[in-house]
Amino acid sequence: MTTISNLPSVSTLTNNIVMPVVDITDNGKTKKISLSQVINTAVDLGLRYAIGPTGPTGTIGPTGTQGNVGNIGPTGTIGPTGAQGNIGNIGPPGPPGPPGAASTIVGPTGPQGITGGITYTVTNSGAGAYTINGNNNPTINLIRGFTYYFSINASGHPFWIKTSQVTGTSNAYTSGVSNSGTQAGTITFTVPLDAPSILYYICQFHSSMAGQFNISDLGPQGAQGPQGLQGVPGIPGGPTGPKGDVGNTGPPGPQGYAGLTGPTGPTGNPGTSVRIVGTYATSTSLPGAYGGIRGDGYLISDTGHLWVWTGSGWTDAGNITGPTGPSGQFSVPTSATISTPNSPGVAGSMTYDTNFLYICVATNSWIRLGNPAQNLKIW
Repeated sequence: MTTISNLPSVSTLTNNIVMPVVDITDNGKTKKISLSQVINTAVDLGLRYAIGPTGPTGTIGPTGTQGNVGNIGPTGTIGPTGAQGNIGNIGPPGPPGPPGAASTIVGPTGPQGITGGITYTVTNSGAGAYTINGNNNPTINLIRGFTYYFSINASGHPFWIKTSQVTGTSNAYTSGVSNSGTQAGTITFTVPLDAPSILYYICQFHSSMAGQFNISDLGPQGAQGPQGLQGVPGIPGGPTGPKGDVGNTGPPGPQGYAGLTGPTGPTGNPGTSVRIVGTYATSTSLPGAYGGIRGDGYLISDTGHLWVWTGSGWTDAGNITGPTGPSGQFSVPTSATISTPNSPGVAGSMTYDTNFLYICVATNSWIRLGNPAQNLKIW
């Protein structure tokens, strides 16, 4: 039997150009020959000897040692670009940078601002009044040389500054005034130094929406301030200081204009006089169909009330009896005759003769009661 030993590994065969030498044993004799000789011998033997049946599969030999790591292959081609990833969270703010250097370039000058002044807000209270800073048709004090702004929001009620208080567009005061007659906008009024003492504002259409401007070189006198602190007492025995000058008398205020005369009221109904015609015992005794005139009255004995004819019926006018007077003095009558009603006498005195009883009802004023007829008689 022929065997071959000391065969090189596959890696050895691939890494060497010269065929290696191997051991070949044939009938107990071993000799060294090159691998190429072995291959040639095997081919020759195969040609000379018939190939026998295939022997059984040998056991698997042990796993050989790990071969050496092969060389790194060439870099592959770059793959396609992947899809856009999601935007990451915003990082925290960075620290502030250092201040920049001051600019040396001067910016352009801004537009001229409006002249300072007092602003009045003007609206309307229906068609009855202008409401200026919350007050209806107030009198407004202006100072010459100052500027005033009237912010108008009174649709349908053009606001005019005039020399007389009349509606329409005439008599407008124009010196220092711009935009007079607006109903939605701003009127500017720079009061001239020669402006009159009184001007007016009025609606173009409604005479009830009007008021007055009082114009002066100085503003109106303010309220009196609080009393100052007590001064430090002077040194005893010190000289009296000079008397201060008397202040100038202020100019008199402008004369206010007279108010309008109110309309004459309606004439009242004609009054009805009452005359007492007579008496009845009770109110039920009054006639239902009365032929007298309106104002006729009758005293009712049981109640003391006066009932008056109205022209269509009777009405109770109430009790007309006055309160009871104080008790009078009583004097015993004396026998004497009073010749005239103006004879001297004291109120309350009484006298009599064979024909009359005389009573003094007031100083030097007499009445008499006659015996025959028992009636009061006045001379």
